[in-house]
Order: sequence, then C-alpha cells, then structure tokens
Amino acid sequence: GSSRPMAVTPQTNTTLAAIACALRERDHFVICGHVSPDGDCLGSQLALAAALRQAGKQCACVLARDEEPPRDLAFLPGFDGLVPAARYEGPCEVFVAVDVPTTERVGDAARLQAAADLTVTVDHHAVPEAMSALSYTDPDVASTTMLVWELAAVLGAERDRIVATCCYTGLMTDTGRFQY
Repeated sequence: GSSRPMAVTPQTNTTLAAIACALRERDHFVICGHVSPDGDCLGSQLALAAALRQAGKQCACVLARDEEPPRDLAFLPGFDGLVPAARYEGPCEVFVAVDVPTTERVGDAARLQAAADLTVTVDHHAVPEAMSALSYTDPDVASTTMLVWELAAVLGAERDRIVATCCYTGLMTDTGRFQY
C-alpha cells in the first residue's frame, strides 16, 4: 500500500487503499471529470478506466457537458470512447469523480452521480466538504493523475503504456510542462 500520510483536507474521509478495496467489489463504473476538461481531467479519467478494465470492470468515461473535448488530447488512449453524460444510458453502479471537487462542476453527470450506489472522488482541489461517500483529496500533488497513478498500483493494475501515457499527460499539462 501507500506509505503517504492521509491528506489533511476537509473533504478527505478515506484512503486510496480503502477506495481500491471498494472499487474491487463492484463492476460498473462511470468516471467523470469537470466541465471544459483539460489534460489532467481526461488523463485521470482514461487512466483509471484502463486500470479498472484490466481487472475486468465495465467503465464509461463521460463528459460533464456535451462539448467537444480538446483535440490536442485526441492522442490519449480511450479518447474516442468519451461520451457526453447527457447521452449516457448505461449502468452506473459506481460514480467516480476525478479532478473535480464539487457536484456543480460535474455538469450533466450530476444525475448519474445521484443515481449511483457508490460515489467516489479522487482530486487535488481542496474544498470545504466532500461530494462523495468516499473522498480522497491531496492538494500537495501537482495533478490528479499522480493520485490515479498511485491508485492504479494499489488496485494491482499493471501501469502499462496506456495508464502511463494518460497519467504523464495530466502531470505535464497541470504543471505547464513542469514550469510550476
């Protein structure tokens, strides 16, 4: 497991290990980021989906709004499978919010979050309260993909080219190519 201490943010109420445990027990996932998604948002969604699919899980990556995701991120593995949340009709046993701290920022996916049996947040934006049953937020990491990279390892996923490409992209874009 992770040797890092639990992040001290008001909305953190669990650990990545506990989140991994809960995810292993379930089969159908909807993974969503924030409106106007960037590299960290899409990288987090697609990396987590790839890690969960390795374990035989069904995953849908949805867009918070029916908007065209940035074409400069079209190289990300799984990019072509992104579905606007407003048009998603499949199962949503677990709703995972990545790189997004509040329900307002999940846009059209709020209905999916409300309908899910379990809600999870993995993020690096500190806010006053959790929007999910299981919430892990660490504002000290440069990108949410760094947390997803860790979560993938705790899940026992092979951090292969797909997971690595998605996670590296999020880190690179959220740090302005390591400038800040």
